[in-house]
Amino acid sequence: MMAITDVSKPCNLDFIYGSTKGGRFLPLDGQQRLTTLFLLHWYLIARNMHNDKESTMQIAGVKVWEEHKFEYETRLSSSAFCTKLKLLKEIDGKELVSRVIKEQPWFSDSWLLDPSVVSMLELLDSLNNKVNGVLAKGVDLHDMLSYLLETKCVNFDQLDMGKFKLTDSLYVKMNGRGKQLTVFENWKARFIQLLENKYSFTCYEWSDEKRKDYAKSLKDYFAHSIEHEWTDLFWNYAKTDYKERFVKFSQMSQDEQEANPLEGPLIDSLFTNYYNYILKLCYYEITADSEVAYDEKQEKDLLSNSDVVKFIFWTLDFFAGIGNIKSFFEELFYLDTKDEAIAKSKTKLFLSDEPDADIFRMVIANKCSVDNQVLLFLLLKYCKQNKVDCVDENLRRYVRWCRNYLEDKNQRLTVDMKMHSNVRLNDLSSYLSDAGAFIKAPADLKAALEDDVFILMENSGYLHGYLKAFDLANPNLAIDFFMAFRSASNIEKMRLLVAYGFTGADWGWCAHGTRHFFGNGERWDTLFRHAATAKALKPILTEIAKDYASTPDISKLIDTKLCELVSKREYSFAYYIIKYRDFAESSVWWRMDDGKSGLHFFSYANEFDVITISQYNSRPLNAYHTDPYACVVAQYFRHNYPDLYNDLDYTSRYSDKAWITYKGNNVLYFTSDGFTIIDCIGERHVLVGKNQDRIDKAIDELKKYFSIQ
Repeated sequence: MMAITDVSKPCNLDFIYGSTKGGRFLPLDGQQRLTTLFLLHWYLIARNMHNDKESTMQIAGVKVWEEHKFEYETRLSSSAFCTKLKLLKEIDGKELVSRVIKEQPWFSDSWLLDPSVVSMLELLDSLNNKVNGVLAKGVDLHDMLSYLLETKCVNFDQLDMGKFKLTDSLYVKMNGRGKQLTVFENWKARFIQLLENKYSFTCYEWSDEKRKDYAKSLKDYFAHSIEHEWTDLFWNYAKTDYKERFVKFSQMSQDEQEANPLEGPLIDSLFTNYYNYILKLCYYEITADSEVAYDEKQEKDLLSNSDVVKFIFWTLDFFAGIGNIKSFFEELFYLDTKDEAIAKSKTKLFLSDEPDADIFRMVIANKCSVDNQVLLFLLLKYCKQNKVDCVDENLRRYVRWCRNYLEDKNQRLTVDMKMHSNVRLNDLSSYLSDAGAFIKAPADLKAALEDDVFILMENSGYLHGYLKAFDLANPNLAIDFFMAFRSASNIEKMRLLVAYGFTGADWGWCAHGTRHFFGNGERWDTLFRHAATAKALKPILTEIAKDYASTPDISKLIDTKLCELVSKREYSFAYYIIKYRDFAESSVWWRMDDGKSGLHFFSYANEFDVITISQYNSRPLNAYHTDPYACVVAQYFRHNYPDLYNDLDYTSRYSDKAWITYKGNNVLYFTSDGFTIIDCIGERHVLVGKNQDRIDKAIDELKKYFSIQ
């Protein structure tokens, strides 16, 4: 930052190793440094483009920048992110850059599982804060970009390994015997040297009996274990990985096989992934609330702490001592099951696309979500503190609490109207503190967690461990109703909640009013896991559970509530949802004609001035939508007068509410107090009282319009 604000203080990034091909230098290391440079260029150009596009384009290098690509060959998601990032041409720097990026239509939620993408987002937020800080001191944003592109204020030294006739697919160095070493072997050699220099007289106190002789020195313990016990630990996973790669390789053509030769089983990347994982988590444990993302720069400082080195060794010994690691995790967790006994005794892992519950395998394959990374670290800390090396009831209870606790760290995003994890590595120290408090909690609190009814509910995809929408004073009452509710159709669930007074989950404002979501499909959890909505649901669900105990039939409960509304002549929004299926399932005509259900998503200024929203995102009125009252009327004609219906339309776009049109002409428009109709007499307004059914009345008027007796 200093270099691009003061050209007299250049920044040298040291050597970047690589080789030259076709006149282009291909780097083999320096990933973090080069990525930082790429993001710095993108950020400053985007900020300047927002302020003054014309003058920014005059800066030498901006047009060249537009033509170049920055790619990660090792991870497709990282490469795709960097490519798509350049589509975002302007930012104002007033809000979190990561938030702006996540709201772009091209951003994929799956990228949040890529630690490189997560790190890049964190870096951009940190960079944004730093730039805003120097701008506040009077530094010119345009000058910063000019310095970066037109001077050598930021530079690095290039070491072309092609001159040494070394292959660019392998970063090597020569040992004392002239033997080429792999990247992993080089790392082991450097690590052993580090241990010898720093810890030549430091012993390892947690050794097993077989390695006592090596435990007198951290260097000796590592040098022995990495060639024996720890290699055995990763070898079975390496063989499994090889078998999977072999199957894919055997399905390739001969040309593809020659271009992509199959390597034998290696533990190199598996061990490296685990080492990087555990070191990264140790960093966030030690540096509480740090805004500095972990990278290779922190490794040296961490390894200067003997406790960190010993903990890494202990975790490797822990897994090596377990034996069957997959069985260990499958005793604690499951991914999916129809077996109620399993669902009552184990903890479900929600954030995983893997075939089994082996979190260790997810970590070493570099396919582990942040949630599960933290969960594994909490488990390791617990096992070390309590000297646990096998699954017992205390460990089951602890990991269940941890899962619930981490699932509660979520955020509800309007971009796709889903719940997303908000677990952050830089909050790890607070997670560890809270987990420690649970371990010390009173016995009666822990005993409450052993109720298998609670476990069954927590493991539901609707709840993810969050039970605050339910009155748990009588858990059997709650679970009986909840299991029936979960088995009901989407429309039944929605109608039941509305029948008992639910007015929808508030999803903020749009051009037509407040958006209200009533639950549907894979988004039911947005009702139960959101604190404010769960609070609103609790008295409703409590009443339903009591009624269900005496009348265990959801359809009858709904019909009873509808009869009550009719008897009172309360023709409210709730009445129309319960009575008219086409109201509850309302959508644009092409979805209705295809028999597809609606989204149960509405925007209304009041309960009679309503728009049915037809897509889940933060700008729903950009898409076509309808008026649910108009939809019901149109569907009446579809079922009874299909020839007329073929010339009807009842959709609109943006903030305008839909008319019912016939052959392109406006015919009927619902308002807060009735509806407007345009017929041979002219335009007139029909008032509808609150004790009248406006849909019946509108159908009668349209029958007159079409001269239907």
